[in-house]
Amino acid sequence: MINQARKTRGYLFKHSSGLISIWQKRYFIIIDNSLCYYADESLQEAKKSINLNDINYIKVVELLEFHLVTKKRIYELKADDEPTRDLWVASLNILINYKEWVKEHSKVQNRSTDKKISGSRPSSKTKKTESFSYSPPSLSKISSLSINGSRARL
Repeated sequence: MINQARKTRGYLFKHSSGLISIWQKRYFIIIDNSLCYYADESLQEAKKSINLNDINYIKVVELLEFHLVTKKRIYELKADDEPTRDLWVASLNILINYKEWVKEHSKVQNRSTDKKISGSRPSSKTKKTESFSYSPPSLSKISSLSINGSRARL
């Protein structure tokens, strides 16, 4: 599931934060620990990179729109359709929660060197999607959807 989430890529609309507020179509791809976006699929002109560690939470705000909330800024993104939005929200949440789980798991390992850990699970402090009674489908359900053309895909 982690590997599938890391392969998510495709077009989303990003709300510009300049003087003139417009929605710009950008090609998004997850590279290492960052969500990068470009002018198009050629990946020639990098616009920006958002470190996944900086994302505090993801908030679904409208039918196709979701926000990536960081300490410094809110990135407003919009998909062409619900399956594409669900794919991005699920993929980003998987990667953000996995990093938190690994970080918490290493702390537990370091604190209990003389105790054997019989099992582990994600911390209750993991980041969750904040939404208005919205629950994104699991990534396995999303990856089985047929998403045509240059839309998000796994």
